[in-house]
Amino acid sequence: MKSKLFPLLGKIFIVISIYFIIELVDRAVYIFLAEHYYFDTKWKILRDTITLMIFLFYSYKMKILTKDDLTISFKPLILAAIIVFLFLYIFTRSDPNQQYNTVQIFRAVSFSPIIEELICRKLILSELNANGYLVTGIVISTIVFVLLHFNFSLNGIIFFLIMNFILVGLQLKTNHIINNMLLHSFSNLLILTL
Repeated sequence: MKSKLFPLLGKIFIVISIYFIIELVDRAVYIFLAEHYYFDTKWKILRDTITLMIFLFYSYKMKILTKDDLTISFKPLILAAIIVFLFLYIFTRSDPNQQYNTVQIFRAVSFSPIIEELICRKLILSELNANGYLVTGIVISTIVFVLLHFNFSLNGIIFFLIMNFILVGLQLKTNHIINNMLLHSFSNLLILTL
């Protein structure tokens, strides 16, 4: 029997590449326009929103994202949120002098969680799990999640590994990506405020 793993990995690579192409084109257009016009914070948020909408549309058309993915599972989500809150409250502290601008807050609370969860948990983990490659899905989604955060200190890696496993558990329990997006947004909001 021919293995489905390599075609699945190829599909995953193509979708991730499409996201980065959308991101690069969007940023290039923004940079070009910024040279000729004054752009403030709202234009950066608009740029990110356009990127997000294009990627969501593409994910829906490619049947990566379905209407079923938008079903909220309240009990597992609330339990995971309590675990994340306790974990973040005990093990992390923000710099009280750190100031976040509107774009950073927007990206942390809405843009990044949606993109990261679509890529790591929906595209990689769920797609590989549905085809019998659960362990491979967990390993690859974990590596991608840690790499997306560019924090390679020992504390950073441990933190993102723990967060990843909470998010993996939630996805495997509910199989509805909206729960992961909400939990990820909640955890990023906590990081900004704790």
